[in-house]
Amino acid sequence: MRKTSGNAQVTGEPEERRVQQKERTEAAIINGVAWRQGLHLTAMLIAIQTRKDATIWACLRSAHTHSCGQKQQGSLTRQPI
Repeated sequence: MRKTSGNAQVTGEPEERRVQQKERTEAAIINGVAWRQGLHLTAMLIAIQTRKDATIWACLRSAHTHSCGQKQQGSLTRQPI
């Protein structure tokens, strides 16, 4: 570590630590934003899947008529191909 006279900044380790701390802080902020966005995306996907599941079950419960008005063929059991 080198010291300079007067009020000049001390160079060397303290400056490196400040830079590293700043980089860690920036990385933590970026990670926090990404984490929150990930939670938001997960919540949206769950909501979409829940709606799809509800629609599928509504169609299966009606057995003869889809909510879209199409007639269903056969039973609710899986048919061999």
